[in-house]
Amino acid sequence: MTHSLLLKLSTIVILLFVAARSIASGSFPIKIEQALTHYQIDQNDVSLIVQAIDENEARLSLNPDALRNPASLAKLITSWVALKRLGPSYKWKTEFYTAGEIKDGVLHGDLVIKGYGDPYLTNQDLWSILGKLNRNGLKKITGQLLLDDTYFITDEIDPYAFDGDGTHIYNNLPNALTLNFNALDLTFSAKNNNTKITASYWPPIENIKLNNSVQLINGSCIGKMPNIKIDSITIENETHIKARGEMPLSCKDYSVSRNLMSRDRYFFNSFKMIWNQWGAQIDGNVGRTVLTKEHTLLYSHDSPALADIITAMNKWSNNQMARSLIYTLGVSPDGAHATRARGIKVITEELENYNIPKTALTIINGSGLSRNVRASGNAITQILRAAWNDKNASEFVSSLSILGYDGTAAKRSLSGTSKTTMRVKTGSLDDVSAIAGYIHQGNKVFTVVCIVNSFIVNDGIGKKFEDEVLNWASSLR
Repeated sequence: MTHSLLLKLSTIVILLFVAARSIASGSFPIKIEQALTHYQIDQNDVSLIVQAIDENEARLSLNPDALRNPASLAKLITSWVALKRLGPSYKWKTEFYTAGEIKDGVLHGDLVIKGYGDPYLTNQDLWSILGKLNRNGLKKITGQLLLDDTYFITDEIDPYAFDGDGTHIYNNLPNALTLNFNALDLTFSAKNNNTKITASYWPPIENIKLNNSVQLINGSCIGKMPNIKIDSITIENETHIKARGEMPLSCKDYSVSRNLMSRDRYFFNSFKMIWNQWGAQIDGNVGRTVLTKEHTLLYSHDSPALADIITAMNKWSNNQMARSLIYTLGVSPDGAHATRARGIKVITEELENYNIPKTALTIINGSGLSRNVRASGNAITQILRAAWNDKNASEFVSSLSILGYDGTAAKRSLSGTSKTTMRVKTGSLDDVSAIAGYIHQGNKVFTVVCIVNSFIVNDGIGKKFEDEVLNWASSLR
């Protein structure tokens, strides 16, 4: 037998094997088959389910019950259960108390702030709150700013545990009292008339020393980030930030958000900056306390509604918001505190009401930022289908990114889908790429779930394969 004949026979065997596999998997779409081959993705590393909302059988199903790391698709579970249990109009309180007497515009004592887990308390909120206090006559605080974050009994203590860099905002731990995600925005600018990189930070709070030794180099701005490393250390009340590395002139402006200060110090410095802007004064420093009956309520601030919170959380895949939300679900029966374990229990109980078994999900922190979180494609599909038929469907669906328009899917665009609207949640970690959501095709709506766990998905390969799946699904009628 000649070599050429052997080659032809082996090719025939391979084609027969592929055809047999396609038939065995229920007439597996040739375009998806080709995409798996083109991107060298093993089908055993993929879970794929595409199903019409009004149909009982999936149009496409591959490894639907395999447990995989879903990355940020976990936020779909957290946000849906939150809508079910708390309702879309639920709001978080942040309370301001006095520990002392107010006389002639002066608080002779401390100002106490009690947090209840607001996941989206910002500098803009604090500016508005302090403005109201000031307009109501408070001009000076002789004591300290005392913070009470004891509402969350947190069991997560190391922001470096996931990937070794706790300064990244995505690694922020949940806390009952956090301002502005504890974020410092650092901007590095490279301009033609400069001989070096200039650096600045926001908000412009005091007691920060920024040491910038980033070098300006020639070359193209390749990838998403220049090679800049950022470290910080706090000595007494001063935070010393050191930025080093290289940045090509062609990068122009590069901005990052980092967690570089303790929560207490960040909150106090921001408070003092804004309080001074209102022409007011605080003499003391920052400390911690536990609220007692002896404290007098001065002002209570309400967060945005849950529907708005999950929109920000899902569209931009905010981990800290999701991790805080799971604590909110875990409030104790007496309302005195909240725990992560109780929040996980609430989620599990809710899913069991929809016949989603415990074995189909392993929930760690509600955000998907974990190597141990697991979900099956079937479980995610069941949640999407249940959410679509729920009374809070509009709030849930509108919280997802519109493909090609906003959120984490803003830069994703597909061919031939001008009449198709896709609302999706994306997810990615090293060796994980995932996408799930809804495809609106005229009067037809499909759920789509694609989860790939493989080293091959890094460097954008996972997104390219997902786009092939979405392109195919958008052609369904």
